[in-house]
Amino acid sequence: MLLFLMTIEDECDRSYVAQIYEQNKLKLYKIAYDIVKNHHDAEDCVQDVMIALIDYLETYRAASEVHQKNILFRMCRNIAIDKYRQSHRKKSREVYVDELEGFEIVDDERVDRIFLQKENQQALMNMINSLGETYSDVLYYFYYMQLSVQQIARLLGISEANVRMRLTRARRMLLANWEEELHELREE
Repeated sequence: MLLFLMTIEDECDRSYVAQIYEQNKLKLYKIAYDIVKNHHDAEDCVQDVMIALIDYLETYRAASEVHQKNILFRMCRNIAIDKYRQSHRKKSREVYVDELEGFEIVDDERVDRIFLQKENQQALMNMINSLGETYSDVLYYFYYMQLSVQQIARLLGISEANVRMRLTRARRMLLANWEEELHELREE
C-alpha cells in the first residue's frame, strides 16, 4: 500500500505523512493524470511526491495550509512533467520492427495534424513557463486544472482580484512576447 511510509522512523511523522496522503491523493492523482495521461504513471507520481515530501517535512510543517497545498501541487506537477518527458524520450528511441511491418498510413494529413497539435501544446506550455512561476501557475491552474478564480485564490493565498489581475497580465504577456507564434499556432 504505502511502502514509502516504512522509510519514516518516527511514528508521529509517519502518521502525519499518511494523513497528508489521504487528504490529497485524489487531487494529486488528477494533477498527475492530466499530464502523464496514464493511470500507473499518475499513481507513481503521487507516490514520488510523498517520498519527496519526506525530505522536506519540517519545512512543509512550518508552512501555512495554503502554502502546503501549493507545495504539494507544484511538486506533483513537476514530477509528472519529468515522468512525461522521460517516457516520451524512451518511446522515441525504441523501434518495434515487428509492429512496423506492413504498417500503412491511411491519412497523412490526419497524422500531420495530430503531430502538430502535440507540438503546439508543447510550444504553448514552453511559452507559458517562460512567464515565470507567478503567471504560469495561475494559467496552469485556470486552464489546465480548470480551477475557478476562487479556488486558485485559496490555493495561492491571494485575493480573487489578484488572481484575475495575474490572468490578465499573463495573457497580455503571452501576446506581447509570442503574438506571432500564437497566431501561427491558431492557424494550424
